[in-house]
Amino acid sequence: MSADHIPMGTSVSVGLAALVTLMVGHLVDGVVSRGAWIWLAGLVTLSAAHVYRSLRYFRSRDRRNPNWLRQVKGSILLLSAWWGALPWAMPVQAHVDLQAALVGAIIGLAACGAFMLTVDRNSARCWFVPMLVSVSVYCAVQGSVLGLFGLITVTGFNVVLWLETGRAHRRIDELLFLRFSNDRLTSSQAAALREAEELSLAKGQFLATMSHEMRTPLHGILGLSRLIRAELRSQEAHERMNLLEASGQHLLGVINDVLDYSRLQAGRMELSPSVVCLPDLVREVTSLAAVNGLDKGLDVSMACALAEDYYVELDGGRLKQVLYNLLGNAVKFTEHGQVTMRVAEFVDPASGQLQLKLEVEDTGIGIPPHEVSRVFEAFHQVDGRYERRTAGSGLGLSIARELCLVMGGDLTCDSKVGKGSVFRCVLPLKRVPAPAVVPAPAPNPGAEAQQAPCLTVLLVEDNPVNAIVARTELEQMGLQVAHAENGQLALDWLAEHEADLVLMDCHMPEMNGFDATRHIRAIESQRGDVPVPIVALTASTQQEVQQACMQAGMDDCLSKPFLRGDLLRIVKRYVSDRGRRSRRSVSRRRLLVAS
Repeated sequence: MSADHIPMGTSVSVGLAALVTLMVGHLVDGVVSRGAWIWLAGLVTLSAAHVYRSLRYFRSRDRRNPNWLRQVKGSILLLSAWWGALPWAMPVQAHVDLQAALVGAIIGLAACGAFMLTVDRNSARCWFVPMLVSVSVYCAVQGSVLGLFGLITVTGFNVVLWLETGRAHRRIDELLFLRFSNDRLTSSQAAALREAEELSLAKGQFLATMSHEMRTPLHGILGLSRLIRAELRSQEAHERMNLLEASGQHLLGVINDVLDYSRLQAGRMELSPSVVCLPDLVREVTSLAAVNGLDKGLDVSMACALAEDYYVELDGGRLKQVLYNLLGNAVKFTEHGQVTMRVAEFVDPASGQLQLKLEVEDTGIGIPPHEVSRVFEAFHQVDGRYERRTAGSGLGLSIARELCLVMGGDLTCDSKVGKGSVFRCVLPLKRVPAPAVVPAPAPNPGAEAQQAPCLTVLLVEDNPVNAIVARTELEQMGLQVAHAENGQLALDWLAEHEADLVLMDCHMPEMNGFDATRHIRAIESQRGDVPVPIVALTASTQQEVQQACMQAGMDDCLSKPFLRGDLLRIVKRYVSDRGRRSRRSVSRRRLLVAS
C-alpha cells in the first residue's frame, strides 16, 4: 500500500527541492551555487528512479514478491539520506535564518513522509531517520546555542516519530484484523442465511409433499370408515369403528398442527377476515368443549359480557382454532371442577383502542412457576410425568399464541399448582354493523326430488380408494356417477356429455387438474357455453396451490379429507346456481366431478 503514495509524494519532494534551491540561491548571492545544482540534480535522478521502480511494481504480476518491498525501502533510504545532505550542500553557513528555514523544511518533510508511509512501519522509519540524523549532526557541528537547541529538538522529534510510527502500525494491524474478521463473519453469515433459506424452502416443500401424501390415503381411510359404518350390525363393531375414525381424526389434527406451525414460523400465515357474530362463535366452541367435558363431569360454562348482536371483523376460523386449543387443554388437564370461558371488551388505556379479552379459566392441576414461561414453546409439555397421561403434539399452545400475535394481539398465562390456570387472549377489536339478513327461499322437496335423479356425476380420480368413497357418497345423494382417471379422459367425456359441476383433483397422471381446467374454460369460451362450475379437490393446504386453482379458472377448493356434509354443501351450492343460470333441458343435465 505504501507504493500508492510514491507518485504524489515524489512530486511534492521534487517541487519542494526546486523551490528551496532557487530561494536559497536568490537570497544568498542571487545565483544558485554549483553545489546546490548538484544536489538538486541528484535528488531528481533518485526521484525518477523511485517513480520508475513503482511503475514497474504496479505493472508486475507478482506483487507479493518480497524483493519489491526491499527495493522500495532501499530507494526511500537513499532519498532520505540525500535530503539530509541539503543543509550541507547549500551555502548558508553565514545565514542563521536560512539554516533554521532549511532545518524546518526537512522536519516538515520528514513528518509528512512518515504520515504517508504509516502503513509500513519500516518504510516510514527508512524515510525520516536518515534525514533527521543528518540534520541533528549538522546542528551539532554549528557549535552555537542555537545549534545545540536544534540538536535537542530534532533528536527528540526523531524519537517521537519512531514511537508513533510503531503505535500507528499496531493500530493499523488491529483495524485490518477487525476488517478481515468482519469480512469473514459477513461471508459466513451470508452463507448461513442462504443455507437457512434453502433449508426452510426444503422443509416447506417436504411438509407440503408429506401433507399431500398423508392426506390422500387418510381421506380414503376416513371415507371408507363412514361407508362401512352403515353396513355394521353389532354395537361392538360400531365402537371399533369409532376408534378407527377417532385415530384418523387425531392424525389429521397432528398433520394440520405441524403445517400451521411451519407456516407461522416462516411468516406465511395469511388471515381471512370476515364479519362474525362474536357471542355465537364463542358459544359454538364452548358447547363443543362442554360435550367433551361430560365424560369427566366437568362444568364447562360461558360468561359473555357482550350483546347478542355483537359483530366484529376478524378471522373467525383462526379465532376458533385458538379457543379450541385453550378449551381443549383446560378440559384435558382438569380432573374435576369447572372450566369457564369469559368474553369481554375493554379500552386499552395506553392506546385508547377497543380490545377484546377472552379468558379460559380452569380448576385443573396448574403449572409450576418455572414452567409458565415455557408453556408456549413448541413440542413442550409441562413435566414429563404428564406425557403419558395426555395426548397431543405439544404444538397447540404454541400455535395459539402465534395466531394471536399474527392477529395483532397476545396470549398470556397465569397459573398456580393445584388451583388451576387462566389463559388470557387479548385482541384488537373492529366492530361492524350487523349484516343484512336475506330470507332464504322456502324449500320445495318435490322439486328437489324431481331434479336429483337427473344429475350425472363424472368422477375423475386416479386414486381408486378415493374414487370409491366419492362415488358412493355421491350416489347416496341421488346422483348418477361416471368415472375418469385423469384430466384427458375428463375432456374426452365432456366432448360427448354436458356437466353442471366439476370437482377437479389437481394432481393426476397424463393431464393434471390445472391443465384440464384451462382446456375446459378455453372450449367454453370458443363455444359460448355457460361456464361449468369447477371446484378443486386437493390434499394440499398450501395457499399457493389454492391461488393456482383460482388462476387456472376454478371456482372453489375443497380440501381432503372432507366430510360428507362438506361435499353436500358444494353440490347444493353450485348445482342449484347452475340450474338457475342454465337453460338446458333437465334430461341432458350432467354433473362432472373430477376428483
